[in-house]
Amino acid sequence: MEDHDNMEYFYQQVVQKDVSRRIQVGQDLINYLNDPERSPDVEQDKPRLDKTIDELTGWVNASNFKVVLLGIDICGAFVDRMGERFKGYLGTG
Repeated sequence: MEDHDNMEYFYQQVVQKDVSRRIQVGQDLINYLNDPERSPDVEQDKPRLDKTIDELTGWVNASNFKVVLLGIDICGAFVDRMGERFKGYLGTG
């Protein structure tokens, strides 16, 4: 397990506004979420998880299409990982 294999690290990266940094870390976060052995802490700290998913809305609404696509892919990885528990993050409109 690497030093940056934890949700705190990825939360700190998700809040970054730099496009190149987002693109760089996006696939790492997807890989992290897709490997339950590598990421046992995903749902351990609900407030941090909430903030991370909230920050991803900024990615999905970004002006850079690569960031938008990565944001959608990361949300998809969260859905795959959390299943029905992800429904609480979806707004009803």
